[in-house]
Amino acid sequence: MTLPRRITLFSFILTAVILGSCAREETGVLARVGDETIQIKDFKTRYEKFLRASGTSDNIVQRRNVLQNMVNEVLILGKLRRDGWFEQASVRKRLTEIRLQAMLDRYAVKFIAKKIQVTEKELWEEFRHANAKVSARYLYAKTESGAWDLKRKLLEGTTFQSLARTVFSDPGLASNGGYLGYFGRGEMDARLEEVAFSLPIGELSDPVRIGVGYAIVKVEDRVDHPLLSENDYAKQKGELEDRVRTKKTIKAIEETVRSIARELSPEFVPESLTQILAQWDILQGGQVFRAETVVSQAMNPDAQIVRFEHASWSVQEFLEKLEFTTSKQRARVKSAEDLKELITGLAAREVLLERATKDGIDQEAETVAQIQEMTLRYALKEWAAGIERQVETEEVSEDELRRIYEMNKADFRHAPQVNVAEILVRTLEEAEQLRNRLDRGKDFSTLAKAHSIRLWAAKKGGELGYLTIDQYGTLGEKFAKSNVGAILGPEFVDPYYGLFKILGKKDGRQKSFSESRESILEGIRKQRKLQALQRAAHELRTKTEITIDENTLAEIRL
Repeated sequence: MTLPRRITLFSFILTAVILGSCAREETGVLARVGDETIQIKDFKTRYEKFLRASGTSDNIVQRRNVLQNMVNEVLILGKLRRDGWFEQASVRKRLTEIRLQAMLDRYAVKFIAKKIQVTEKELWEEFRHANAKVSARYLYAKTESGAWDLKRKLLEGTTFQSLARTVFSDPGLASNGGYLGYFGRGEMDARLEEVAFSLPIGELSDPVRIGVGYAIVKVEDRVDHPLLSENDYAKQKGELEDRVRTKKTIKAIEETVRSIARELSPEFVPESLTQILAQWDILQGGQVFRAETVVSQAMNPDAQIVRFEHASWSVQEFLEKLEFTTSKQRARVKSAEDLKELITGLAAREVLLERATKDGIDQEAETVAQIQEMTLRYALKEWAAGIERQVETEEVSEDELRRIYEMNKADFRHAPQVNVAEILVRTLEEAEQLRNRLDRGKDFSTLAKAHSIRLWAAKKGGELGYLTIDQYGTLGEKFAKSNVGAILGPEFVDPYYGLFKILGKKDGRQKSFSESRESILEGIRKQRKLQALQRAAHELRTKTEITIDENTLAEIRL
């Protein structure tokens, strides 16, 4: 089923792009939607971005589709305004977040990124690094103090191999001492890479912040590409400059934040930090926390948490500022030091916003355009979600569910399953040696327990349990065609090698109605949501006069 005038659900939410200026503007009105207009220059910007993103070629059908998307957006925004959606407290909060983030982004570009200079020496250094590889190993801890403890143990003589089994759930890293092998630029966490390419061979790093934890890194080898030429350098120069500029910009932003933090001279109140950390699992949810809430009652909302040189924050003030952080930022807080870093970052953010406001950044065209884009995306998503929530409450009769089941029984079947045992090892040589031992009569389960690096399966003699052919990926068909008791391998299981024994098989069978019920219900609800969006869009269009200049649409030059 399609929407009126070939509008799709995908277009409502995912094709909204920035409404700024374009290189060669054409003035004039392309379409009228009630009292609103769609300008030619705005359509051109949207359409050219659509063509680049989709990889499709220009034609009149695509032009009409994109323009109809824009018409729908005008109608939806008008509907939301009339319904008072933009006046809701939660919406105003989100729009404030959008505005502030756009100001920060523009400030970073204008006052930090644009001042970055890239030298020829830096490009050559990046070129050498980009064409070099290092081999390294690392250990992971959730907190910085945990990482320092790992480094202390390493300096005292504990091996990477013994510690890796206690800190990693990944079977490869757990069994190989955290060894990452040889890697080049862009293959690992950016901060881990930065340390690995600068650390002397054999030395241990201090704790490195990666993802939601910390790492201790040790470089074991470094290899440069021996046959690089100036011609190779010239070909890569543009990409090299982008990479260097991006890295220097990130560093400059981080240094700006650190500089502001030093100027603020924060002094933290340990008791308040302890109170907040005790409630952190709840606070990560990102709800609004006021003095009267249960969470705040477990604290003293009026107590100070931090004092700056010319100001201070209470616990309650911090909780209110916490609402403007992301779930990812909150997830990184594992200790008092992490919490201090978050608080300091929020304070530095306020300083940057004051500077941006003073400079008038919120009035600049680039900032306004980003705010428009982000607001449009948010509004369209929320409009669609509101329509879909109405559908979720609609009842679906058991008779309808059973009718669909009976009409489509062939689609509701259990796939065939195979139970396989594995011995997973790091090298082909090791796999071949184990295969020779199996061929001489050694017990598969015993060898799996002794050698397989997938630890949870090794404890069970390598048994993986019954899985479908698809769940086994590229090896699925091979397992399906093999007899029970057969041993296969060595097989490449990127980046490892495996030996496999077929333990058992189950034929596919018809699913019962009760087994199929939830998937049928989910399919009905998805279809109803799509139909509801179609009806809502059509209703908006029927209540508004829409006029499109078809001749101008066809003649717009790109």
